[in-house]
Amino acid sequence: MKRLLMGFLVLIVTLTAIAPTQSFASTSLPRDEFENKEMMSADEIRSKKMIAAIEPYVAVSDEGKLYLKDVPQHLYEMYNLEELEQHFADLNHYAENDYITINKDLTIDQNPDLITVNAVYGKWTFHWWGYDRKFNNSQAKAFADYAASVAAGAGIVTGIGAFFPPVAAIAGVQTGYWSLVAARVNANNKGKGVYIAVTWVAIFNVEPL
Repeated sequence: MKRLLMGFLVLIVTLTAIAPTQSFASTSLPRDEFENKEMMSADEIRSKKMIAAIEPYVAVSDEGKLYLKDVPQHLYEMYNLEELEQHFADLNHYAENDYITINKDLTIDQNPDLITVNAVYGKWTFHWWGYDRKFNNSQAKAFADYAASVAAGAGIVTGIGAFFPPVAAIAGVQTGYWSLVAARVNANNKGKGVYIAVTWVAIFNVEPL
């Protein structure tokens, strides 16, 4: 009798231990998705702090070209400023060809005569730290679908008039990150579209319009 009672108690304890595991497993996808969105939000906060930390070291030459001035080595390494200097090289090339004008206050003006107004998905706006643009509702949905397709293995196309801006670091982004980007865009699109900013290290900041 004691053995039977003991066996019954062991069975109850075992089932009690298994039940929460089964319950957690049934909600693992929503939980993972939630945690990923939180991680993305942390990246966005880090991105804004990164821009604020580096801006004091960004300068414009008399020739209207961007360059870094007196950046501490630890910041250079911490924020991967080699990629930022590559972004500067691209912007300076655009400036040499009169596509843009880089102002002393770090703002950038685009030549209206050279802007492709009817680009398929609009255009990205130039900034010293990267690019940004607004997507309306249908564009935001299409962007999220494209990001999801890249996560599934589709090729990446970058450019001022493309879904992704011409940030060199985008080519090295792991495919899983695009799933997070797609999720953030869908989560922030409340029917009015989204604002997306992309830094030189390919961190995407997504906000609702």
